[in-house]
Amino acid sequence: MAKKTSQKGVDFKKIAQAAAIGTAVGVAIGMLLAPKKGKALRKDLKELPSKIKKEVTEKAGKVKDLSQKHYEKLVDTVAGFYQKAKKIKKADLEKIVKELKKSWKEVSRKK
Repeated sequence: MAKKTSQKGVDFKKIAQAAAIGTAVGVAIGMLLAPKKGKALRKDLKELPSKIKKEVTEKAGKVKDLSQKHYEKLVDTVAGFYQKAKKIKKADLEKIVKELKKSWKEVSRKK
C-alpha cells in the first residue's frame, strides 16, 4: 500500500501522528503545571488579604517603637514576598497594600 503524500513529497500520516503526539504531550504537561482548580484558587484569593494582614500584624507586634514609615515599609516587604511566592496579580496586591496602609491609625492605637 502506498503512502499518502502530496506532490511535494509530504507524508500526511507522519504529520498527523506528530500532531497527535504533540497534543498529548502538551495536555500532559499542562495538567502537571496547571495551578489549582478554579474553586480552590478562588478560596485562596479570598483568604489572601487576611493572611497578609495577619502576617503584617504579627511582625508589627514584634517591633517596640513602630512608626508609620516603618509600618508601611513592613507592609511593602510582606506584600513583596507574597507577590513572588504566591504569584498574585500586581493590581490585586496593590489594593491589599492600600487597605493595610490605611489601617495605620488602628494599628498605632493597639501599640
